[in-house]
Amino acid sequence: MSILEDPEFIRLREFKGKINIDIVAQILDEIELDLKNSKNIKTSIIYIYSTHLEEIRKNKELYDLIAEILQKYYQRIGIENVNQLILNTLR
Repeated sequence: MSILEDPEFIRLREFKGKINIDIVAQILDEIELDLKNSKNIKTSIIYIYSTHLEEIRKNKELYDLIAEILQKYYQRIGIENVNQLILNTLR
C-alpha cells in the first residue's frame, strides 16, 4: 500500500485547489531548513508556524494535518520526500 493511500493523504486531497500552494511550499521549505539545525521536527514546525501565524490561523485544519504528516513520515522517507508528497498531493 502506498503512503498516498494513507488516511492523512486522503484528507489532504480535500484541500487541493483551495489553498495557495506557493505559501505552503515556502512554509515547508522553512521547516526543512530549520530541521537541519534543530534536529527536532516538532520544534521546527512550532517555530516556523509561529512566524506565519496569520496564514496558519486562516487554514488551521490544513496546517494541523501537514504537521501530523510531517511528524509521522519524515523519519521513514526523509523531510524532502514528505514535502514533495504534500505539495504534489495539493497540486
